Amino acid sequence: MIHAGAAAPVPVELVRQELGRILQTRGFAGSPTLSKFLSFIVEQTLEGKTHEIKEYSVGVAVLGKPVTFNPMQDASVRVHAVRLRKLLAESYVDPEIQPAVRIELPKGSYLPVFSPWQSGNERHEPDHRSANRAATSSIPDETICVVPFKGFINYEAPDFSVDGFCQFLSEKLSHFQDIGVVSFYSVCRFFSEGGQMSDLSKKLGVGYYVSGSVELNGPDFLVSVQLFDALNNKIVWAQTFHSNIESGGLMKIVDDITAQIASSVAGYNGAVHVKRNTNNEHLPPQRNKLALAVFFAYNFIIYPSKENCIQAIEQLEQVLAGDPESALGWSILGHLYSTGYIHGFPVGANPLAQARYCVQRGLSISDHNQHAYLVLAWLHLLERDREMAIQYLEKADAINPNSSYFNGNISMCFGFLGEFERSAALLERAIILHPLPAWWMNMPAILISLKNHEYERMLFHASKINVVTVVYYQLFDMIALYYLEDRRALKAMLKEYRQRFPQGLAFCKRMLSELVFDENLRSQIDDALQAMEEMA
Repeated sequence: MIHAGAAAPVPVELVRQELGRILQTRGFAGSPTLSKFLSFIVEQTLEGKTHEIKEYSVGVAVLGKPVTFNPMQDASVRVHAVRLRKLLAESYVDPEIQPAVRIELPKGSYLPVFSPWQSGNERHEPDHRSANRAATSSIPDETICVVPFKGFINYEAPDFSVDGFCQFLSEKLSHFQDIGVVSFYSVCRFFSEGGQMSDLSKKLGVGYYVSGSVELNGPDFLVSVQLFDALNNKIVWAQTFHSNIESGGLMKIVDDITAQIASSVAGYNGAVHVKRNTNNEHLPPQRNKLALAVFFAYNFIIYPSKENCIQAIEQLEQVLAGDPESALGWSILGHLYSTGYIHGFPVGANPLAQARYCVQRGLSISDHNQHAYLVLAWLHLLERDREMAIQYLEKADAINPNSSYFNGNISMCFGFLGEFERSAALLERAIILHPLPAWWMNMPAILISLKNHEYERMLFHASKINVVTVVYYQLFDMIALYYLEDRRALKAMLKEYRQRFPQGLAFCKRMLSELVFDENLRSQIDDALQAMEEMA
C-alpha cells in the first residue's frame, strides 16, 4: 500500500495495473519516450525512491543525456514533462474509463500522484473530445464529429455495420493533426441520452459534423455524405460515392471511401479550411494557437506570396512566444521558413537553420508529428542527404496516409529525389483522395514527364502552375517549349518572365540544382535554362 498525499492508501498492484492500461493507449503507444518517462517516475515512487526523481535523473535515465547534463541549460526534461501531463489527461477523456486509480503529474513537479477514482468528482469529469490533442488545443470551429448515418442494408454482410462504418470514418478523421475529433462513441452516447442535433456545437464543442446514409443493396454500395456547419446546420460540402463490392471486396471499399471522405473534409485541401479562407472569415481567437497556425499556413498555401509568407511567420512567432507548447505550430513555422527559402522569399538570414530549430521544437513536444517529419525530409533533401530524406518521408507518410496534402507533398519530394515510381504512386493516391489538386501538386507529373521526354504532357501540367507570385510560374512551360522547339512561343513567354522576375532564371537554376537528384533530369533543366539565359 502507498499513500497519495492525504488520500487513502492506494494498493501498489492497482497502480501498476493502471500504468499498464495507460501505456497501451494510443498516445503513449506512439511515444516511447513519454512511456519511459511515466514508467520511470511511477516505479521510482512505488519503490520509495522519490528522492531520486529529479530533473537531472530523468534526463539521464529517460532521455539518455550524458552525465554532464545541466538542466539549467537544457530544458528538454521540462518540455517532456509538459507533454506527459497533457497525454496523461487525454488518457482519461473516454467517459467509459473509470479505473480504480488515477495517475496524475501535478504542474511543477516530477512526482506522480495516485488517487482513488472518484466518478462524481468534478476534477475527474471526462471530456468528450478525442485523444488526438488536449482540450486546450482545440476549439469548436476546428472540431468535428460523425453523427450516426442512416442505413439501408438489403444484403447479407456479416462483417459490416453502419455504426462500424461511422466509427471507421471517425478514426480516419482523427489522424489529421489540424482538427479535433469527438469520438463516435461519445456522439452515440450524447444522442442516446436525449441530445439534439441543435445542441451539438454547445454540448460537444464541435463546429462541424458529418452525416449521411449508407445503402447496401445487393452488390451495389452507395454512400451519401454531407459536412454541416454545426452552428447553423448549413451544408458545407456533400458528395456521393458508389461502388460495386464484387469488384474489390466490401471492407476494401469501405476503407477507400472513408479515406476519401476524411481527406475531403479535413487537412489543408479539406472543406473545413477551404470554407474558412474562401469566405474571408475572421481570424481564430488568439488563445487558439493551433487554429491560428493552420489558418496562416493555409492562407499561404492557397495564396503563396512573399507578403503572405512573411505575415504567416510573424503571426505564428507572436503566438508561439506567448504559448510555446504547440507541436503543430512549431512544425508549420518550420515549413514556412523552408518553403520561403525554396521560393526565394526574404524570410531571414538563415531560414533553413530556423526551419530545423522550429521542427525540433515541435518534435520535442510531440514526436507523433507528421508535419515536422515532412519538413525534416525537405531539409535533408536540400542538404543532399538522400537516405535521411527518404526515412523522414516514410515516417511522415506512416502517420496519416489519407491526407491528399501530405501525399502530394511527399510525392513531390520523392520526385526531386529521383524516386519516380514512388512519386507517381503517391500522386495518384493524392488525386484519388482529392480530385482537385493544388497547383504545386503538378510538380511530380512535370518532373516525370521531363524525365520521360514527354514534353506535351509536361506543358499540360506546367500550365496548371498558375500562381503569378511564385518564381516557378511559367518556368516549366518554357522548359517544355524549349524541347518542343517552339522558339516563337518561348521568346514571348521569356520576355514576360524576365519582366516579372528579373533574377528568376539564375535563382531557379541554382535552386533546382539543389533540389533535383537525378543527373539526367538536372542536365535537361540546366541545358534549357542555359539556352534561355543566352537568348536575346
